[in-house]
Amino acid sequence: MKNINDEIELLDILCGKNNIKLTEKVKGKFLLYLRLLLDWNKRVSLISKNDENRIIERHFFESIILTKFIDKNSTKNFLDFGSGGGFPGIPIKIVIPELKGMLLEARKNKCLFLSKVIKELKIDGVDVLHGRGEVISKNKEYAHKFDIILSRAVYKLDKLIEVCINFFSNNKKAVMIFPKAPDFSKELETVKNKYCKILKLEHQKIFYKTTENIDKELNLVKVFNK
Repeated sequence: MKNINDEIELLDILCGKNNIKLTEKVKGKFLLYLRLLLDWNKRVSLISKNDENRIIERHFFESIILTKFIDKNSTKNFLDFGSGGGFPGIPIKIVIPELKGMLLEARKNKCLFLSKVIKELKIDGVDVLHGRGEVISKNKEYAHKFDIILSRAVYKLDKLIEVCINFFSNNKKAVMIFPKAPDFSKELETVKNKYCKILKLEHQKIFYKTTENIDKELNLVKVFNK
């Protein structure tokens, strides 16, 4: 990896090319987050070793860009399902500090990392919950509690919605946002048919400019209440 300060400047350039403004305070938080991530990744598998050279774009920026789809006036909280190294929940929380959130993670060592990041970055209004989503989703304390559900988990879309629907609020502005690989069209049609009476699913392609001014595609599934 290049000089760590240069990496954060790279993030700032990338955000600027896509009409996202980062304050000096926000950049400082991402700098500390990056340091913690690289340090902990030596002993806890938070991201693959190959991903260490693309944290800025793959993990930080592709999390930040999801803020464009969050209605801050009509939604009050989020759930990051299968948060892992904190993506996309922590970058979103850094950029939208007023948004309350919960990071759900099944592995205890990753939960320890998430708690460390929250403490070191002095982030308020976000909690870490240790447990498997399939189990936690049956807990009435969290039933229909979250206006925004985000996940980069590797679950199939059908299973992801099956579990997350128990967390999903009845707010008409509520949304689930799941980044997916490009080849999921058949999977999407199957899930659309299964939930057609209660949910509306959309496939949205978004494009962003890389630092080399190349257009890059990101595929999202967005899920709304009917």
